[in-house]
Amino acid sequence: MSKTVEKKHVGLEVGHIVAKYLFDSEDLHYGDWSGGLEPCVRNFPQAQRRYSERILENLPDGVRTVLDVGGGAGTLARKLQDRGLEVEVVVPSAYLAGKCREKLREGTPVHECTLQDFAPGRTFDLLVFSESFQYIPVAEALDACESLLAPGGHLLLFDCFRENVPGRCPIKGGIRRTDFDREMPRRPFREVLDLDLTEAIAPSFDVFADMLQNLALPLGSVVAEHARSQYPWVTKLVHWKLRPRIDKLQRRYFSGDFDGAAFRKWKSYRLMVFQRT
Repeated sequence: MSKTVEKKHVGLEVGHIVAKYLFDSEDLHYGDWSGGLEPCVRNFPQAQRRYSERILENLPDGVRTVLDVGGGAGTLARKLQDRGLEVEVVVPSAYLAGKCREKLREGTPVHECTLQDFAPGRTFDLLVFSESFQYIPVAEALDACESLLAPGGHLLLFDCFRENVPGRCPIKGGIRRTDFDREMPRRPFREVLDLDLTEAIAPSFDVFADMLQNLALPLGSVVAEHARSQYPWVTKLVHWKLRPRIDKLQRRYFSGDFDGAAFRKWKSYRLMVFQRT
């Protein structure tokens, strides 16, 4: 397992802990702020529930078996089970796999591996990627989808795309649009649905920006000032050693560009459904 993948696992695990503590939510995705919901921290759990509802509202007809790829802590998988569907989960993090087993019905298969290493010996009616497709190279993800979907089965993507816009986006992540548009026409998939929900998702980043400016920055300043007063030489040494990384973090998160406007400029967020032909 590569160090890069391990870093992603750590980020998701930390995200789960923070979300559980701050929002009383175990979801690891953005929020859907449609319907006039005010973008603020206290409404984030409601926006995340609305996000999951989008998926449930757009499930294809005739689905019985589902593979939730990158299933986080199992919240969506449990909602799918509550609809009477047979669900399996693939999640590469041991920590999150444990959370899935706690949440899902006894005996639910939770596969602690990457999609590329998953070999179940069966196919599924539906593959769901809820903000997880972006972590897998497009060609590898689609290779796996072809082998895992039953004839006539469906692929549901609810994820972020990096659009072909000039300039450096301060918000990392997303499916590279050029890769997706190049690969998808080569594959045996027919597009059934393509909803552009960028406007509904973008306010999530206004909430993040508010938290950074009004929580993280003041806390960081207090801690830094205390360290300078108590351990001046150690603080100077650490700051000198980590200066490039600190400057990078400040540019990315505290320059005023990490917000909904930046997301709208460089990204799109789509709910897409494809049928295997």
